[in-house]
Amino acid sequence: MTAAWRGVHRLAVAFLATVVALGSCTTSPVVSGGSQSPTVTVAAPSVPTRSGEYHPSGGAALADEPDYYRDGCRFAADVDTPPPAGRCVYGDPHGLPVAIVGDSKIGQWMPALQRIAEVEHWRLLFYSRSSCPFATEADQTNCSRFVERVFTQLRDEEKPKLIFSSHISRTDPVIRSESALLTELHTALGTRAVLLADTPQRGTSSMFDCLRAATDYVADCSFRKNDGSGTPALRAIAQQVPDAVFVTMNDVVCPTTATCPPVLDHILLYRAGSHLTKTFINALAPTLHLRLIEAGVAKRPVITAS
Repeated sequence: MTAAWRGVHRLAVAFLATVVALGSCTTSPVVSGGSQSPTVTVAAPSVPTRSGEYHPSGGAALADEPDYYRDGCRFAADVDTPPPAGRCVYGDPHGLPVAIVGDSKIGQWMPALQRIAEVEHWRLLFYSRSSCPFATEADQTNCSRFVERVFTQLRDEEKPKLIFSSHISRTDPVIRSESALLTELHTALGTRAVLLADTPQRGTSSMFDCLRAATDYVADCSFRKNDGSGTPALRAIAQQVPDAVFVTMNDVVCPTTATCPPVLDHILLYRAGSHLTKTFINALAPTLHLRLIEAGVAKRPVITAS
């Protein structure tokens, strides 16, 4: 082998080693049309905090909610009529119409989606309702009526180009009904659906009580890693709806191997039940934006951490 060929050989070996190393570090959070697309990591909270100060804390943590809570756009479980078109709108008021549907598990992502909407020039049409997946075969009659009216309003008046959905529901009727509604919007309007994974369920005990008594937040207050109650159904819906994508952030919410720590980089993750704090959601906004770009539903440069 000549010296020149030996040089080429060394470069080729080094290149292959780099490819293998990079491949071993990638995850596959985006599913589109049944296939997975690898992602590139951007900065997000990742180091479990074991002791000391964290934020938000105390009463501030309970109040660390999305803007729609104080805007009169939080709809309780007994509501069967959605707001009129143009009432609960966020992002660019003159931008591309993008619908937000499902229960409070999609609502928790609004702080990040609002930041993304500003740079993507999306007009977010907020139609989330507590305990109500985007399905007319839901368990509650009021939910079914709410969704029927939202669907008609979207199809006939607001005509969204994208629709985001998430929820904790996992029943076959919900999968069947939501798949049918999203497919009809795609057929009628070309609306592309984004199914955002449910976030991990942490149990019913008080996280605040646990952290107050803990000597080690990780050892005392972590919970078993899981993919969230509604995630299997949302993944199934994405596979049934034409041109839909499934996006998960659960590998970032729970970056450790077997458990989910309660505090990352001194940021408290959960505020109430299985709902994430607004502070933590904002910290995840760049990663969510990147994954939406990878899924082909966003295109602007990735937003920076707030």
